[in-house]
Amino acid sequence: MSSVLKVEIPGLPPTLLRGNTWTATNGARWARRNAATEWGQTGHYAIVDARNRSGCPKYWMNLERIMVLVMFVLPTNRRIDLDNLEGQAMKPIWDAMVKDNLITDDRWQVVHPVTYDAMVDKERGPMTILEVTHG
Repeated sequence: MSSVLKVEIPGLPPTLLRGNTWTATNGARWARRNAATEWGQTGHYAIVDARNRSGCPKYWMNLERIMVLVMFVLPTNRRIDLDNLEGQAMKPIWDAMVKDNLITDDRWQVVHPVTYDAMVDKERGPMTILEVTHG
């Protein structure tokens, strides 16, 4: 059994959840809510799949402390601000981890530290990879 759970989520956080597109119109709120729901659902399936493939699904349940490396795999070398992919854009994924009983809560005492990075891979991107370490 590996001590790292590798969760591969197809795609990047939706544009509507990134910092530069944050507007307060009513239509934008609904669009953001729908984008967050869809992104969280995509994360849910990836989390369950990774846990089932881990060899010991029960080991990856109700963890009280994890460290996470988030790697954004970009399809091109186009300029993108990494901080827009972090934060509120990743909230649906942290919520999916709680809903799927991977972690007990998504507060900083449970999910800490979180490290973000990015790479360009034209064949695999766009993709978001989470490397979760128990500890």
